[in-house]
Amino acid sequence: MCNALGTGVDDARTNGIVFTVDKPFESVQVLMAMSQAGHYDFTAEIRRSTGFVSPPVGSQHQSYDFSAGQTAIQFEFGPIPVVGRETFTFRLTNVSTPED
Repeated sequence: MCNALGTGVDDARTNGIVFTVDKPFESVQVLMAMSQAGHYDFTAEIRRSTGFVSPPVGSQHQSYDFSAGQTAIQFEFGPIPVVGRETFTFRLTNVSTPED
């Protein structure tokens, strides 16, 4: 688990989140800020890449009822081996929001 916080606000839906690790990991915890309360449905994808070109090494479908504000969500991907320092991308796809 990486206990470091990012230095800004990334949009996991449009831009994705890029991070580099040097140890195997099983999950990614994301602090999500919802502007509107309601039902959200999405797929979380993680790739071994600095872009979104390689096949996902893990994906997880999620469905949540959020209240407005920030909520931490842990995405479990299973063991992901890491050799040396590797860069990964995390992105939400197939997103359905209360506005849809």
